[in-house]
Amino acid sequence: MKKQYIILSIILVVFMMTPLYSATKISSATYTAFVDFEFKNAKINHTEVNTISKEFGVLNLKSSVDFGDYVAAEAYMLYYLDDDVVNISTVTKGRVENKSDFFVNVNDLKDKEKISYRIVAKLRKPDEKQYTEAAWFPSSTTFHTTMIVDSTSTVISASAGGTAKFVSGNQEYGDTKVVIPSGGISGDTKITIKQLPLSHASVQSQNNTSTKNRINKASMLASTNLNNQIIALYSITSEPTVDIRTPLVTDFYYGSVTDVTKFDIKYRADATSSWETIKLEKTDTVLRIVNTKIGKFGEYGIFVSNNLSDNDYRPPKRVRVKSRIKSGRYPGFEFRYLQEGDVVKIYNVNGKKIAELTDIDSNGSAFWEGKRDTNNSGDWAESGTYIYQIKLKEKGKIISGTIAFVW
Repeated sequence: MKKQYIILSIILVVFMMTPLYSATKISSATYTAFVDFEFKNAKINHTEVNTISKEFGVLNLKSSVDFGDYVAAEAYMLYYLDDDVVNISTVTKGRVENKSDFFVNVNDLKDKEKISYRIVAKLRKPDEKQYTEAAWFPSSTTFHTTMIVDSTSTVISASAGGTAKFVSGNQEYGDTKVVIPSGGISGDTKITIKQLPLSHASVQSQNNTSTKNRINKASMLASTNLNNQIIALYSITSEPTVDIRTPLVTDFYYGSVTDVTKFDIKYRADATSSWETIKLEKTDTVLRIVNTKIGKFGEYGIFVSNNLSDNDYRPPKRVRVKSRIKSGRYPGFEFRYLQEGDVVKIYNVNGKKIAELTDIDSNGSAFWEGKRDTNNSGDWAESGTYIYQIKLKEKGKIISGTIAFVW
């Protein structure tokens, strides 16, 4: 009887556990279905560029990639010039970070009419090793076309105001624009911003020397004399002609090819007038724009400032450690705002001349890498403190100081 009772108890326990196991199994299956999700695709974030400055001739695109559920991405740009769709070129960016801005660019577009581009991102899924094209702008089959121009026009209402803009085409920096407040001009008009070639800045009153000589002089100035060199030139006109009632806040983009940080803004009514300096409100060396307020339509030039102190010529970095900088990218010491005929001499603490710099680049800079002999042609100098002398030919002065070179 006791044995029969034990067997019955075991059967009863098994019978009672069966629904519990079944319920647990069903609950587990329901939970698994609940956490399952759909794969999220990647996308490219980019604001299209519709015009490029012919004078600067640079298309520099700012983009980012939202990875979605991918884990890694590589990006590149496809483009073709004018209507030559047969010859498509590639600009490779390589690996990019999730949602972080990156830039791809094409230069030397001055003699072209337009450029068509597509941005592509190749991405990799978590469980795969291979990359595959997964995001595009504007699409996987189309290109966006950008015109290369020297001017843009904007219709402005006198009562509403607005902004006239000349897009540089370089999304890493700024644009040239004129902000017109409500009531700032006397009537409705079309405002045109035109970028002029730098040689145009030399054309002045016909009562002076010949136009040809003035153009040659300006070209020589641009290549040999950084001080007072013009680096960007614009005309701002209205049609029909209106009066400016309130000074118009204006940004001028001066380009990406110079590291100069001090500028003058000059105005003239037209090519037969003389230049006069106007007040520069501020300089933004990050966006590479200078800001002012204009009260007249006409021509505006951005010049390298003549108002320089001794410190402007000195190296911004007084200590350079060569071993801390990757091979091939060591910049050395930069002496700035120089022009043809200026010389930089480097001496050790005993007064012995180590190097003499006469090569000046288009930005007006000379560099000492830390090598012996003229223009860095010798062996590396010893680690230590060195004395420099900057001889400015036009100003007839010498600026001295010390630098420390370590390697």
